[in-house]
Amino acid sequence: MSDNEKHQRILDAGLAQFCQYGYRRTSMNDIAEKADVSRASLYSYFKNKDEIFRSVSVNVHEILLRDIDKVLRGDDKTDVAERVFRALFIRHSRFLSLVVESDHGSELEDEYSRLCGDVVANANRQFEARLTAVFEQVQADAKTGHGLQGVTPADAATVLNLAAAGCKRRVKDVMQFEQRIRGLASIYVKGATHSS
Repeated sequence: MSDNEKHQRILDAGLAQFCQYGYRRTSMNDIAEKADVSRASLYSYFKNKDEIFRSVSVNVHEILLRDIDKVLRGDDKTDVAERVFRALFIRHSRFLSLVVESDHGSELEDEYSRLCGDVVANANRQFEARLTAVFEQVQADAKTGHGLQGVTPADAATVLNLAAAGCKRRVKDVMQFEQRIRGLASIYVKGATHSS
């Protein structure tokens, strides 16, 4: 097994253990066993559980951003509202599902806030930059009558991302969140662009 494969295996094991048992009840030994690596090997990659938790978060965000890039590139047949909806859903639903579906969701959310604030802020900046690029293209298409109406591309991206985060409040499950996000993207994008 290569170093990269072992590293990824540890991250996958950490995510599985945190979701199943929560942060506090998960030990380094649990993660090593789940990853099928020795404790010594685990400690050669990560000095403690906090570092694994942060690295899991970074890894999940990196995967999400790659998936978002694919969706936003899309094709000419997929309209902007649909691509934006898919990107918003990918960006926000993964962590929501971890919180909603795990018996330890609130504990994971607390640890996520404690350990990963900078990770989240960086991922949000990167995501909003991607959305901004989409809205810049919409703005460039203004000559076709589908430009943004009275808002900059960066502001459009920020407001939409914040609104999507707000849509997570009081949802029962990811499907309810998906419905909210689909409506938000449709109303926001079509309203901002006056497109049909």
